[in-house]
Amino acid sequence: MDYIALYRKWRSQRFSEVVGQDHIVRALSNAIKMGWISHAYLFSGPRGTGKTTIARIFAKSLNCVNGPTVDPCNICDQCISIQQGNSLDVVELDAASNRGIDEIRSLREQTRFVPIGGRYRVFIIDEAHMLTQEAFNALLKTLEEPPPGIIFILATTDPQKIPPTITSRCLRFDFRRIPDELIRKRLEEVAIGEDIPYEDSSLEILSRYADGSLRDALAYMEEAILYGGGSLKVREVIECLGVPSYMQIKDFLLAIYRGDLDKGLEVIDDVMGGGVEPKIFIDNVISALKDMALLPDEKSEIRWSLEEISRCISLLEDLSLKLRWYNFPKLVLEVGLIKLISNFKRAVVVSEVRKADVPVVEFSTDFDKIKDLWSLFLDTVKRESIRLHAILRECFPSSFTDNTLIIGIRAGFSFHYEYLSKQENKRVLEKILSSLLKKDVKIDFIMEEGKGDKLKSTANKIAEMFNGSIIATESKKEEKDNEDGNG
Repeated sequence: MDYIALYRKWRSQRFSEVVGQDHIVRALSNAIKMGWISHAYLFSGPRGTGKTTIARIFAKSLNCVNGPTVDPCNICDQCISIQQGNSLDVVELDAASNRGIDEIRSLREQTRFVPIGGRYRVFIIDEAHMLTQEAFNALLKTLEEPPPGIIFILATTDPQKIPPTITSRCLRFDFRRIPDELIRKRLEEVAIGEDIPYEDSSLEILSRYADGSLRDALAYMEEAILYGGGSLKVREVIECLGVPSYMQIKDFLLAIYRGDLDKGLEVIDDVMGGGVEPKIFIDNVISALKDMALLPDEKSEIRWSLEEISRCISLLEDLSLKLRWYNFPKLVLEVGLIKLISNFKRAVVVSEVRKADVPVVEFSTDFDKIKDLWSLFLDTVKRESIRLHAILRECFPSSFTDNTLIIGIRAGFSFHYEYLSKQENKRVLEKILSSLLKKDVKIDFIMEEGKGDKLKSTANKIAEMFNGSIIATESKKEEKDNEDGNG
C-alpha cells in the first residue's frame, strides 16, 4: 500500500474533528440545519488552517445519503468519492496553475449540468486570488445568476486581491491561526495514533514553529520523525528544524542582562554553527521575552521591568527587520548584541545574588535612568505625534538637575529649537517623561554652539580677563591663508 503523508492521513473528515475554527464550524452547521445554503462562499485565512478541509466536509455534509447533515457518514459512495477526490459532483480547481479565462469558461460550462449523484454540485477554487481580472469577470456572471444546485467555494490566503464585485456576492468566513496549544494537542493525538514515542517538549517546539498552521506542524512532525528514526526527541527536533534551543535563548538574554559581550558572541557562534536561521533565533528570543512579561518567573535571574522588556523587544524587532535585507546576518547579530548590551548597561552595583553570583544593579541617578529610557521615551512620543518624534530624534539628553531635563539640540537646528520650545509640545513631552519616571519633571532645551559661536565666546572671555574689547575675529585657516598670501 502506498504511503500517505501525515497531513493527508490525519485530515479532518467531520466538523467535530476540525481544530481551531469553532466559529466557522458553528456557522456552517447552523446553515445546514436551517437549510440556508448560499450559492457562494469565500474562505480566507493563513495557509494550513483548514480552508480546503472545511470546504470538503461542507460538500460531504450536503451530498451525504443521510444529508443534508452536520455529521456525514463517511461510508456512502458520495462521502467516499469526495474524500478520495474523484467525485463528479465536487470539482476542485487550483487557481495558481489554472488562472486564465479559458479555465473559468470551462468551469462555467460544467455549471449547466445538474448534480449526478448528490444534491449539489460544489466548485472549490483554491488560491482564488491568483485568477486574472478577465477570469474574475467571467466568474462574476455566474455568481450574479447562479444555476440551481450549484455552490462555489473560493479559498484564498490573500482576500485583498479578490475584487469587491466578487466578495460582495459571497458569504465570507475568516479563518484564524490555530493556537499553539491546540496544535500540540493534535500532534499528541497523531503521535499516539501512529505509535510514535515522543517527548512533550518536542511537540511544543513543533507547534510553536508551525506559526498557527496545523498542516505545517504535521509536515514538520513527519520530517522530525524520519530524522529521529521513528521517535520525537527534543534535541533531534531542534537539529532537524534548525530552531534555537531553550538554553541558547536563555544564555543570550542573560548575556544582555549581565552585559557579558563574550558570552553573547559565543551564543551567536553556537546558533550560526548549528544552522539556525538568525531571524528565527531573534523571533524566538522575542517570544521568550513576551512570555517573561506575561508569566514572570520568580526564580529567573533576569529582573527586568515591563518597560525594559518592552524596550528590549523593540530593539530586537528592529534587528529582525534588518536580518531580512542584510547579506551578512552574523555581523548584524553581533552589532545588534553590542547595541542591546550598551542600552541595558547599568550604573552601579548595589547588591549581589549569591546563588547565581550575578550582580543585581540599579540606576545611580535619575539622569542615568533617563538615558536608559531614552529609546522607550522616543517610541512613546512617536505614538502621540509622528512629527514631534521625527524632530526629537535629532536631539539628546544633556543633563538633569532640579527635576528638569535639559535636552540638547544640535548646532544650527534652530527650527527644532523653536518647535520643541512651544508650550503645547513641551507639555506633551513632560507628560510622557513624567509617566515613565513616575514623578513630575520639567523639560527645557539648549542648542549646541557652532564653531563660530565658540570662537566668539572664547574671545569675549579673554577680552573680559584683560579689560579689553573685541575689534574682529578670524579663524586659524583664514589667518594662515593671509600669511601665505603675504609671503
